[in-house]
Amino acid sequence: MPSSQRVLQVGDQLQRLLAETLLREIKDPRLSQVNITAVKLSRDLSHAKVYFTCGNKSQEAALKAFEKAKAFFKRVISKQCQLRIVPNLQFHYDQSLARGEHLTSLINKAMDQVVSDPDESTD
Repeated sequence: MPSSQRVLQVGDQLQRLLAETLLREIKDPRLSQVNITAVKLSRDLSHAKVYFTCGNKSQEAALKAFEKAKAFFKRVISKQCQLRIVPNLQFHYDQSLARGEHLTSLINKAMDQVVSDPDESTD
């Protein structure tokens, strides 16, 4: 079983490779504004969860396009990487950016309330 350091290294390598492939070789317009944000591998390197964000595009359309291009991505990985087993790819929309924006808006809203409603109990 590979070490956790090896798993992280292979994940980083796959992220770069998939992002490069997406930018240079994929012509599907549903994937035109998509970015690969992370790749998380299982300990045995047989499964990879690929996380992505998409600009103004629909995440459902991007997921369908990724499913259609999955075999192509696996061929690219098999040619470019020195892996015994090409991982099974699962694509997931990365919601961390949306969660971060939501938390920022909540913090800003709370700060606006504190500034506009100062503590009036100063006796």
